[in-house]
Amino acid sequence: MTPFLKLKPTSLELKEEMNAPYVGAKHRVTVGNGLDALRIALVAHDIEPSDKVIVPAHMDASPLEGAMTRTTKAIIPVHLYGQSADMDPSCEFSPRHGLVVIGDTAQAHRACFRGKMCGALRHAAAFSFYPRKNLGAFSVGGAITTNDDAVARRACKLRNNGSEKCYHHQVAGTDSRLDQLQAVFLRVKLRNLAEWNLRRAAITERYQFQLSTLRSWLSLSFVHQWSAPVWQLFMIRSNKRDLLQQHSVDRGIQTVIHYPMLPYRGPAYQSHRELSFALTEEIIRRILSLLCGPHFTTEQIEACANQINSSMEFQR
Repeated sequence: MTPFLKLKPTSLELKEEMNAPYVGAKHRVTVGNGLDALRIALVAHDIEPSDKVIVPAHMDASPLEGAMTRTTKAIIPVHLYGQSADMDPSCEFSPRHGLVVIGDTAQAHRACFRGKMCGALRHAAAFSFYPRKNLGAFSVGGAITTNDDAVARRACKLRNNGSEKCYHHQVAGTDSRLDQLQAVFLRVKLRNLAEWNLRRAAITERYQFQLSTLRSWLSLSFVHQWSAPVWQLFMIRSNKRDLLQQHSVDRGIQTVIHYPMLPYRGPAYQSHRELSFALTEEIIRRILSLLCGPHFTTEQIEACANQINSSMEFQR
């Protein structure tokens, strides 16, 4: 009987090669999940718990000077909703202050900034393979990409309990390795990723066309000239967002409010409650995610768009 699948249980080759075609970087270090990818990438760049890291409250990366302190060591731009962040401010600011730039690429598999893949920008990038991502495992997983040989070696060591050789722990590491079976799933799904991203783009075009008459009532997702998005989500903004969502739910159309609770407003970060990000809070009050994924049919997308149209007509 021919075996269904032959693996090399002692080799990391399968894990490391499965995301090679779309990141554009020299090294790919797979880990247990996207959060570990960020953590390990920071530690691999000698960022310590006492150091400060600049992260966006939502997407805007321009006010970097005001966030800089003497203990700031890194910047994490976030490529959100499948669109690349504007990397120009970070790329111009970081060399002047000696800062490491690690991209959060969890929602941007194959997205590009100025023709270069987000996984190959600046010092490193962190990926998530959570099932809902453009490239998702059947469980969880993550990866770090970098062009720096030393960073890649240290990340490999850190994910493996701080050791290169079994039972020889050179640094304080963690157990964060991508499951071999998840790597198999991802490698198979990777063959379809480009096609699935094109399907997402077609869905976006359908939304743009069918909702074009509502531009005075809605703000639709748009693309900057420097961005080549992969549309992990399709977003709209409306001053009547809550009414619009309820109207859709009542008619069996699912929509989602992503990040309704801002992290710095939650109980886990009480020490940061004095912070205020007016633009972020205004966006969160108005933003709504519509159905977007390669598995949705044209009829389903049209039904969603039609309900948005009818809801706005009703509210006028």
